[in-house]
Amino acid sequence: MQLVTIGKLRKAFGVKGHIKLEVSAQYEDSLASADVIFVSTSEGSIPYFVEAVNYDNVTTIKLEEIDSPESASEISMCSIALRAEDVKHTTATEEGNELLLLAGFELYDKDKSLGTIMEVLEYPQQVMAAVEVDGDPVLVPLVPEFISSIELAERRVVCDLPEGLVQSQL
Repeated sequence: MQLVTIGKLRKAFGVKGHIKLEVSAQYEDSLASADVIFVSTSEGSIPYFVEAVNYDNVTTIKLEEIDSPESASEISMCSIALRAEDVKHTTATEEGNELLLLAGFELYDKDKSLGTIMEVLEYPQQVMAAVEVDGDPVLVPLVPEFISSIELAERRVVCDLPEGLVQSQL
């Protein structure tokens, strides 16, 4: 099962087990309709059923079995993820940059898989794919000069990256 990192839990909020969270704007709709999220802990990715997500002044989430500030604190500061199939890829950003919808796709350098795109980050200069390569985070520029093809059905992005680009970040 492929997971897509969508954000991070922060600290407990209130007395009923709500937790503040940061979630990338591109995943807010996916999170709002998700039944389950995966919390990355030292024991691995643990599934939690979502009771409610609140996007008021402070974005919070309420998870099943998390009913107190103490239990919420046990999973605070952990990354959260959704199953790749639960991530909605139907809407583009305000700027119309469809590259931001590639989270969860497998990134290839020619015929070698580098890993799953965990997050797509938009910087003023360019769009970057955050990929974990051999356990280390790596940013790969998603520029037309590097992208050979985007295969939607196979959920893969094939690039022709300059030699040493990935190794220079490890």
